[in-house]
Order: sequence, then structure tokens, then C-alpha cells
Amino acid sequence: MSNALSIAGPYVLAQSTTRPQADGDLLAPFQMVLLALGLCVIVFWIIRRIAHPRKLLLVQSPGRANTIHPLHVFGVFLAWLLAGRAAYEILIQHAALETIRARMVAGPLGQAVWIGAALLVAATTFRNGLIRGMGLSLRHWPWDAVRTVVGYLVVFPICLGLADLTRRLMPADWVHPHPALTAMRELGPAWHVLIVVSVIGLAPLAEELFFRGLVQSMLRRYTGRPWAALIGTSACFASVHVATPHHVPALFALGIALGYNYERTGRLIAPIGIHTLFNAVTIIAWYTQVQ
Repeated sequence: MSNALSIAGPYVLAQSTTRPQADGDLLAPFQMVLLALGLCVIVFWIIRRIAHPRKLLLVQSPGRANTIHPLHVFGVFLAWLLAGRAAYEILIQHAALETIRARMVAGPLGQAVWIGAALLVAATTFRNGLIRGMGLSLRHWPWDAVRTVVGYLVVFPICLGLADLTRRLMPADWVHPHPALTAMRELGPAWHVLIVVSVIGLAPLAEELFFRGLVQSMLRRYTGRPWAALIGTSACFASVHVATPHHVPALFALGIALGYNYERTGRLIAPIGIHTLFNAVTIIAWYTQVQ
């Protein structure tokens, strides 16, 4: 699961956990099945792309006319950071919540602001609005559902391999459990509901609206090259995850998959779906491992 966490300091909730597997744990049995399926799908996908290379080059990817400026992007990101910090400080000082609980409550509040700010900017900067312009249309939802499953199966083995390799190469003190999973270990089941809503519901929507919807669309307009925009956005997406540096390469790969599906379709539904599925599988795997 992924989320732009703790870049602004420890007050920001670890709202999701883009983790192919829990650190130091074996894969859950169902993840082994997904891994095997994913490797098969990767082979099939490679064969398809060799047969149809123009699709990989994104030469026919749909355009998204917009007037997004870097200040728009900075403003939306800043709104999220400030909202998370303000909520955290209020909860600590006036609600007398301990640090870990304050983070778990402040995170979803910050995500809600992030979503609202991104939608507001998108509504005013995309020529064709949120549905046709930014790509929030459900018109082709069956095909987007298929893309969600296929995209997840392709990216899961890649992210898993990169995360494992990076964990082995990095110093041991750089490798630690994600704060959200740590919170789930320390807090009771009632708090798990809030964390799951944040991780599976809010984080994918907030991040895809911001990174793919705003940042990638802006970079594509400036560069005129889909792959340049895709790679640049994926680098931004991965670089903000400083709380778990050993996941950065895997997050970059995940960002590539999310951005590629956005460029292929011009719609955000498949990227949001892949992101949601990625987070959900990680949470489910965590639950199977702690039983």
C-alpha cells in the first residue's frame, strides 16, 4: 500500500502501507497464489507488448487538456500537510489523545482535505471537467475492473522482488515496520476500522487524484511526452515515502504501473482500483499472519 507519509514530520499519519509483504514475514498462502498468477500474467503481457509495441510506447494515449500550474500542485500538497498537522496538534493538546491515536485520527482528516483540494483544483483546471477531463468516468467500468486485476497481478511480483532486494541491501536500521502496521499491532480492533478505512478507502483515492490526476497530467502538458510525465510522477510518488526507505524502489514500480494505466485509458478508475487492491491485499495478509 502506498501513501505520502511522514515527509513533513512525525505528526502525519501513516495512512497506508504499500508493502508487498510484512517485513521479515513469509508470504501468506493466498499471496503465493497471487505471485504465481502474477508471473504468468507478466509473461503474457510481455508477449502482447512485443506484438503491439505502440501501446507500450503510449503513442496513442488520450490527451487531458488542462491548465494545471505547479502552484496548484504545491497548494494541494500543502493543504494536506497543514490539515494533518493541525488536526494532530488539536487532538494532542485539546483531546488529550496519545501520539499514536492522534496520528490515526489526524490521518483520515488530512486525507479528506487532500481529496477535496485535488477535486477543487481539477474542476477548475481540466478543460472538460472532472468526469471527461480528469478521467473520473465510470462509463467503461467493466474494462477498468479487468485492468485493475491484471495491473495488480503484473505489478505485485515486481514490487515484491524489489522490496525484498532493497531490504537485503539496506542497513538493518533502515528497515522497520510501517507505522500503520505498527499501530494495528498496538491498538484495539475498534481502531483497526479507522486504519482500514484510511488505508483502503481514502489513501488510494487521495493519492491517485493528486499524483496521477494532477501531477502526471501537468507534467504531460509541460513535456508533451507521456512516458516523461509517467516517470517523473512515479519518482515523486516514491520519493515522499521516506518513512520506509526500503520500499522506495517498489513504490516507484507501483507508480509506473498506476501511471501507465492512466495514460492508456485517460481514466483514473483503474489506477485507483489497482492501488486499492494493493493496499487491501497487504492488510488481509497482515491479518492472516497475526492470527
